[in-house]
Amino acid sequence: MGRKHVIGLSLASLSLTLCLVGLIGFTFEGSVTDIPTPNTPDRTYFSDEPLPQNSLAPFVVANVKFTWDRDDIYVVIVDADEKADCESTPEGLGGFGSSTACSSSDPDIVAGGADSNGDDGIEWQIESGEYYVGMGNIFSNIPEGTQVSIDYQVHLKGSFVMYFVCIILGFAGLAYLKTD
Repeated sequence: MGRKHVIGLSLASLSLTLCLVGLIGFTFEGSVTDIPTPNTPDRTYFSDEPLPQNSLAPFVVANVKFTWDRDDIYVVIVDADEKADCESTPEGLGGFGSSTACSSSDPDIVAGGADSNGDDGIEWQIESGEYYVGMGNIFSNIPEGTQVSIDYQVHLKGSFVMYFVCIILGFAGLAYLKTD
C-alpha cells in the first residue's frame, strides 16, 4: 500500500466515523441547583451560573430538555440581558399593571413560561450566547416547599455543516484512493 492509499483510507474512514457519530449523537445529564426558591407570586428568580454554551455551534446541534418535580412552579430560559434587567427590578414592581416583565408571561423568555409543567418539561435548542435558567411560583399563594429539583438532558448531534465537511473529506479520501 502506498502513502496516498493510506491517506485516502484514513480520510474516508474519518468521514464515515464522524457521520455515524453525528447521526447517533451523544447525551449527557445534569441538574440546576443554585436557583433561589420562588417566594413571590409570578416573579422569576435566576441561576447564578449560565447554561453551558455550544462552542461548536456550526458543527454540533445541542438540544436541551428541562424537567422538574413540582407543579407549583414554572421554568424559563432567558438571555443575560433579560436576567440583568429582572434582577435590577425590585421585587413587587415587575408584575403590576400591564407589565409582564420578569414574570411567567415575560415576552423576552426564550423558552418555558406559565404554560410549562415539570412532567413535560421544556425543550430548547441551545443558541450561541449566555443564557440562564429561571423559575417562579405560578400561584399567588406561598410555594409548597423549599426544595426544587430541575434536571436537564442535553443531546448533541451533527449539524449540516458537519455533514458537509464529512462529505468533502470522504470525496478527498476517495480521490486519494484513485491516484497511485
